[in-house]
Amino acid sequence: MGLLSWVIGTKSVSALGYTIAQFNPENLNLGKQLYLEDCSGCHIPIAPQVLPTNSWQNILNNRRNHYGESLPKTNNLTNQLIWNYLRFSSRPYLQGEKTPEYITNSRYLKALHPQISLPKPTTHQSCALCHPGTAKLDYRTLSEDWQ
Repeated sequence: MGLLSWVIGTKSVSALGYTIAQFNPENLNLGKQLYLEDCSGCHIPIAPQVLPTNSWQNILNNRRNHYGESLPKTNNLTNQLIWNYLRFSSRPYLQGEKTPEYITNSRYLKALHPQISLPKPTTHQSCALCHPGTAKLDYRTLSEDWQ
């Protein structure tokens, strides 16, 4: 039965245009490391789950205009590994959901902070005020002020 589940899983993943090799743990870990290196040079890395997959796709496909900045060029392999990590780790887009361009418009962020008064304006840098481990994508650890 386990083999059958694996085969069915492989076919369903392949039907979506993905291959098992794209989502093996080594490639996902490498993609995560490249994502951290690529993004944390300018800002804290955003947890992939905060935005739906199509938001990440829009960001990666528009490197020449990344919130008013032009991102450094990276090679195709790096781009593919980062994309595979973000695609695997991000949350699905819900039918009818408006694609959030900014994390402050993310329903996921709002759901995780239901009674928290977020700073105004809230930016991607604001997260570090409460989450000291953001550089390593640790959003579970809270600063002493919030414990």
